[in-house]
Amino acid sequence: MAEPNIFEGKLFDGKSSASIPVSVILYPDRLVIHSKFQDVISGTQTWKTSLIKDYRQSDKEVVQVSYGEYPSQVLEITSTDFGVKFKPPVSGFDKLSYSIVHSGIAVIAFISAAVIGLFLLLYFFALPFLAEQSVSLVPKEYEIKMGESLYENMIKTEKVDVKRTKVANNFLKQIDFETDYPLQVTVVDSKIKNAFALPGGHIVVYTALLNDMKRYEELVALLGHEAGHVTQRHTTKHIFRSMSGYLLVSILFGDLSGITALVIDNANQIHQLSYSRTLETEADNVGYKTMVKNAVNPVGIISLFENLQKGNEAGNLIPEFLSTHPVTENRMKNISEKIKIEKPVYVDHAFLLGLFQQLKDTGKTDF
Repeated sequence: MAEPNIFEGKLFDGKSSASIPVSVILYPDRLVIHSKFQDVISGTQTWKTSLIKDYRQSDKEVVQVSYGEYPSQVLEITSTDFGVKFKPPVSGFDKLSYSIVHSGIAVIAFISAAVIGLFLLLYFFALPFLAEQSVSLVPKEYEIKMGESLYENMIKTEKVDVKRTKVANNFLKQIDFETDYPLQVTVVDSKIKNAFALPGGHIVVYTALLNDMKRYEELVALLGHEAGHVTQRHTTKHIFRSMSGYLLVSILFGDLSGITALVIDNANQIHQLSYSRTLETEADNVGYKTMVKNAVNPVGIISLFENLQKGNEAGNLIPEFLSTHPVTENRMKNISEKIKIEKPVYVDHAFLLGLFQQLKDTGKTDF
């Protein structure tokens, strides 16, 4: 039979600050405590392990065990072996902590890796999602102001076609987009086929894309689509998602000016933002509704898509618009089915046609 484990310690009875020197015999189910003063607590106590209230190991050697109702008695033992051999009946968080501490290096390493993995999962997935959802907390007035600051900073590096911009805004004003965002168009002289929307209402269209259009309905489709990104706050959500960590902290602490500063610092990357298929389809649907409401033939959406894809098939460089707004078969099918089922009524718009032709014919402006 194995020899019992005997330890020296101090007992605090909870009634005074004085301690009583004791010897402790450790059994699997109990502690037998012998006082070295025969006139104290009849010399001997037995603490059932199952009734021990608290167990704390403040460092590698000092262990404290509490027992009994208030005021509890506290047994303090200074021994590394006691901390290893004693198995307290802990529960909840204490049980988890105790199990981790005494589980070995391999288990601790596994748990540490799991915690790090969870943190990375939250950082790269949960945090961006929460940042995107936080857009609803941003006032529209602030979003417009942020977009204006972003536009002013970005446009410094672009060549604005002043004449075409004026005509394009006249074209825009003929369309009811059903929004209180201050939509406006800027035509940029560039060989890149691209267009994009900024938070708050600015829409930028490059001349290469404009020159490639064959009919005015394509321009209505493009503006309707980009207006959809504005009204559904897609660009703002994308920015917040991509800069989630800093932006979420800024919102939580009310530092909206910090958001603007960060976004402006990344103004030159705004035209490279790409949207998910879901957001692109949502913008398509907004553009489709805009065309139907204004009695413009929504086939212009299909025509715009086909025109862009034909340019790509011809061996030209892939339009940047396609890289950031990928035209998928499902998107084209979505609009085609809407047209087939709803059979929207449309009319010819001579004034829009005239403005569109003016856009096509206007030469480059001296800068």
